[in-house]
Amino acid sequence: MNKFVALVSLGMISMLSAGCQLLGSTEPSATVVEQPKAPTTVVVGTPNPKPRPKQPPSYPSAQQLVQWHAQQCGGFAATAQDNDETFIAEPQLKQFFARLCLRGQTQPQEMLAELEVVSAQYYWPESSARYFWLLKQQLIANAQMRQELQAQKQEQAQMKARMQKTLSSLAAIEQQLLQRSTQQESDNEY
Repeated sequence: MNKFVALVSLGMISMLSAGCQLLGSTEPSATVVEQPKAPTTVVVGTPNPKPRPKQPPSYPSAQQLVQWHAQQCGGFAATAQDNDETFIAEPQLKQFFARLCLRGQTQPQEMLAELEVVSAQYYWPESSARYFWLLKQQLIANAQMRQELQAQKQEQAQMKARMQKTLSSLAAIEQQLLQRSTQQESDNEY
């Protein structure tokens, strides 16, 4: 019985190590594991005629953003260090900074919405994202100050109207007092 168990276990081990074989096949086969194929994409249309740039465009640093912002607002002139380098979204950012300089104080809500669009367009580096965050905080503060200024102007207009009403009431009272005093004087003369 021990021989039978040994033979069966030896046969099982050889079958497991050899893998599944077809009946009638005398050659041992190696187990083949198929690698999953990557999904193939079919390109439809014509290839892009533009040549690929030698280097991918780079993101502007916060220093570059500050420089563009200052240039658009009439600040300092450009330095000649990076004039040949092309940055991602450079024209759009310069246009945004020009509009920000013109309308940042008068229309902060509109510029805040535009800043949200600009800052969400790309995965900006941390320094650029922080600069956009600072601009956002400034625009929010400008919007709040503008609202406070509007409220103060309305309050001032209301106070001015009340003062005008009070002054006209005082003038009417003064007129009445003058008329009484002149009537009393005229009554005293007769």
